[in-house]
Amino acid sequence: MPVQSFYKKHAIPVTLLLVIGSAILLSVIIVSVRTQSYQELVEAQIVNQQSVLQGMATAVAQNRADSAAGLLIQDCPQSQRLVFDELLGQLDAGLERSELQTLDQLFAGCANVRAERKSVAVMQFARELAALESLVSQLDVLTMTSTDQKYATASWEDLLGYEMSVSQGLNNLVQAQREIIDALLEGKLADSAEIVAILSSVNETRQSLIQANQQAATLRDELMVL
Repeated sequence: MPVQSFYKKHAIPVTLLLVIGSAILLSVIIVSVRTQSYQELVEAQIVNQQSVLQGMATAVAQNRADSAAGLLIQDCPQSQRLVFDELLGQLDAGLERSELQTLDQLFAGCANVRAERKSVAVMQFARELAALESLVSQLDVLTMTSTDQKYATASWEDLLGYEMSVSQGLNNLVQAQREIIDALLEGKLADSAEIVAILSSVNETRQSLIQANQQAATLRDELMVL
């Protein structure tokens, strides 16, 4: 068979090539448009999630646990709260045994409220931060770039770390207060080695709380203007 006849017989018509090329180009355009639309959607979700985190950051600072679990943490009655706070504030200076017994009775209902609300609020904050990081990761895949710095995910993680330190510190203080009350009720003196050691730990915890709260406040202010 002559070469010209072979190519004539087996060649793809130019029209068909144009159709195939147009279809491929159209597919590329459609994919590009869809990708761009999805990217814009993710970016909008990130902006919204940043607003959610800013609200959560304020809630954590105020010990507001607004979730269903957080709302279950009820404070003791106001009259008991006033007595408890007054007696607790005088614990280091020394209390009469009757006052210690009153403090002991109020402890279960009043002592853990702040620490428990902080813990729940921090857990909520961690979940919302994980949602932001997931969205940023999706955007990075779409844009083939890193946008962590743009959306300050590292700073949000630092803030979470500070708030977790505060939460742990509050729990430690409650535990130490319980130990001091128990020791005093057992008849140990305020200047006994056991209580002195607990008080030393309490002072360290309080200093750590002050530092963590200051660091959190500074970083929170920066993140509020994103």
